[in-house]
Amino acid sequence: AALCLTVSLQWPVGAHAVRVKVGTEVHKGMMNVGTAPTLKGGKPTIEVHIFDFDRDIYGETVVSYCLARMRDEVAFSSPAALVEQLGRDRRAALEILTREGDGEGR
Repeated sequence: AALCLTVSLQWPVGAHAVRVKVGTEVHKGMMNVGTAPTLKGGKPTIEVHIFDFDRDIYGETVVSYCLARMRDEVAFSSPAALVEQLGRDRRAALEILTREGDGEGR
């Protein structure tokens, strides 16, 4: 999900392990803050991937709690190299989130 912010925040650029609250449910996920240099994005964005989640949440309020910054933003040599790194990021985020327990906003 690409987020539209209602407040101005200065989150560090890079990949993060997050908990994501949608309604009353809290889910595990990962977030990227940056310009998507591998895809020649240019404009800063915040993208959140909610693990094991398949629901239309367009227009809903979503709260993302950043638990850990995992790595810097990187321009990869190809989209395939980016996809490989995203798999490693997912595994790292799940390890962090499992270690942190089920609390939100910690």
